[in-house]
Amino acid sequence: MKDSIKKYVISLIALLVIAAGAGYFVFKDKLGFGSVSNIGEYKNDNAGFSFKYNSNDDGYELIDQLEKTPSTNPDVLSAVTLINKADKELIGKGTEPGETPPTLSVLVVKNPNNYSVQEWLEKESGYPNLDFLFDSVKKVTVDGIEGIYLVTDGVYKTQTVVISDKEKVFVMVGAYIQEDSKIYKDFEEIFIKTLDVF
Repeated sequence: MKDSIKKYVISLIALLVIAAGAGYFVFKDKLGFGSVSNIGEYKNDNAGFSFKYNSNDDGYELIDQLEKTPSTNPDVLSAVTLINKADKELIGKGTEPGETPPTLSVLVVKNPNNYSVQEWLEKESGYPNLDFLFDSVKKVTVDGIEGIYLVTDGVYKTQTVVISDKEKVFVMVGAYIQEDSKIYKDFEEIFIKTLDVF
């Protein structure tokens, strides 16, 4: 009898180890972060959203901009930036001033007029050249909410996704130099695949 219990316990432990290992691989592949062992999560109950990101040494540091500098605009609910940890270390190390490295960010603002995304962009966002931007807009869905995806060009090219749940507008921005860069790919992994609006 003891042998049958021992075999049962060993079998159960083996199954749990296999299930835990499989769960880890399913979870990390679902996020698209590859072999990331430290997945950070940012959650803001006041603004009603959360997202996951790579917080390994080769990942990102999260900076809550409103903790650093509170907004004087009461409609701003959240302003968060993700900067690659290695890039952050290089800021200020050069002998001449230069631009900052590309970052990922999300801004959440109140939408008291219940504007659609396009109306909000036209009336509230301050985006210049909207006629030009709307020629290249694609539709996108984030957490079941339809929005728009557009690319602008400046010092860096910038991917922007704007969604609205009518009460709030979420503006997600990712600056990049090349489309094959890690930050370009992480924009989709973080904001399109893991952003949760509640």
